[in-house]
Amino acid sequence: MTVWVNRVGEFGEYEADFLENSHVAVSYECKMDIAQFTSRDDLKSAHPSGADTLWRFYEKVEQDDIVVVPFKNQPVVWIGRIDGPYAYRPSDPYHTRPVQWMAKEIPRTSFDSELLPSLSGHKACYGIRRDDAEERVEALVARWQKEPEAATSEGSEDPDSEDDIPNLEKLGRDLIARMIITRFKGHGLARLAGALLESQGYTIFVSPPGPDGGIDIRAAGGALGLGAPRICVQVKSGETPTGGPEIQQLMGSMATAGAEHGVFLSWSGFKQGVEKAWAKEYFRVRFWDQRSFVDELLDHYEKLDSEIKAELPLKQIWTVVQPE
Repeated sequence: MTVWVNRVGEFGEYEADFLENSHVAVSYECKMDIAQFTSRDDLKSAHPSGADTLWRFYEKVEQDDIVVVPFKNQPVVWIGRIDGPYAYRPSDPYHTRPVQWMAKEIPRTSFDSELLPSLSGHKACYGIRRDDAEERVEALVARWQKEPEAATSEGSEDPDSEDDIPNLEKLGRDLIARMIITRFKGHGLARLAGALLESQGYTIFVSPPGPDGGIDIRAAGGALGLGAPRICVQVKSGETPTGGPEIQQLMGSMATAGAEHGVFLSWSGFKQGVEKAWAKEYFRVRFWDQRSFVDELLDHYEKLDSEIKAELPLKQIWTVVQPE
């Protein structure tokens, strides 16, 4: 039995399709039923692009195999078990296999340091070769189902094997995110967000641990922090995506505090439908998920307080760009 990683498209365009229709899929614009071919070479002759991955998805993925789906636009994965045979459908994304989801919205940082790089391959579908991958993924699912908070862990290539050259940028971001949520869990994330705002020139006040009235950080510009803009920040470091009620709470807190602007940092992202609020409140509120927060942090890393940099030691490197 194999653990497969199945990606959701270059831009995450198949995420909703995977979830709503309970399947995984690959495309490569191959509008032909793969079952008509007798070998990988026959398929490659008819459709060279992605033939190895298409054949792997058709021939090697089996009933009851585990599949891990890293989302493109959120720092989470869905884990399921293959629940039926290959099927070709003429509409996007063409080549599918049904899946029974076992765990949803598991943070990528829940994977241990040996399995985490396996999520950063370039191929649309590839197997994880690491020792005991199946047992380790099943154990993660069991921990997640029981208690989500406790699940977060501190040459010639065989075309059916794991992608041995991970996307170094994605892997680097995953490792940075893992370090952040390990060293700045809970109230520590508010402290880190405050340091980030301070590096951008704001005077800040970070609320102490405990009830905060919906405001984790107050930030303002001008001399002594008495000028504009005045910003209220809400920080959620938990494992559950944030929804509308929490956002409405921030809006109310902004009105009470007399703040013109707000920032909502939700480490585990936002629930479906929240995007409408992003557009409606675009000129008042910024919504940071894990990815956008890490982007901001890296952009201003050199200006962070030396104590924060000591807790979060990073360095910039150059590497060759790998094709997607």
